Amino acid sequence: MLKKSALSLPISIFVSLLHVGCCIFPLISIAVGSVARFEELTRYKPFFFGLQVLLLVYLGVTLVRFYLGKRLFHSQFENWSYHIAFGIAIAGMILGVFEPFRTEQQVLAQQQFELFRTHRQIQLSVSGKYNSERLKEDITSIKGVKPTSVKINGSSVKATFQSNQVSSARILNTLKKQGYNIIKID
Repeated sequence: MLKKSALSLPISIFVSLLHVGCCIFPLISIAVGSVARFEELTRYKPFFFGLQVLLLVYLGVTLVRFYLGKRLFHSQFENWSYHIAFGIAIAGMILGVFEPFRTEQQVLAQQQFELFRTHRQIQLSVSGKYNSERLKEDITSIKGVKPTSVKINGSSVKATFQSNQVSSARILNTLKKQGYNIIKID
């Protein structure tokens, strides 16, 4: 039984390091001046997360059984090894989920992805007489349209909008209701 408890600590450290590997290993490689790349680990992050959860469940059940009196540890070392392993597993889970050591490139890529995911562009063609300044005001007054993105070039209008706030059909219908002879260009 002592062998099993003695292994709980190194296994906990190993699984935690695997789970946060995409954050910690690049820092270690930078610290030692290496150009090693660990981006491959991010592909396996869901698997490592699963291992981390299984480890937490195992350690948690063992500790709950100990505190309920259904399991006794053979020595003080075994008791401490399970507690320390549980603490390391919790810390690894927190680091793996919140990723506080992300590089600037990773943060920028995440921000770009969020922009790409929520922003769309619409291109419209306007015919007939209209005041371009008034058209720009009418488009920017629609909630979800980014005011700085509205570009009017002759009869062509381009605008960027947040797809979680407004749809291209709603923009088109709003402008038609305001009296513009307008169609969407695909």
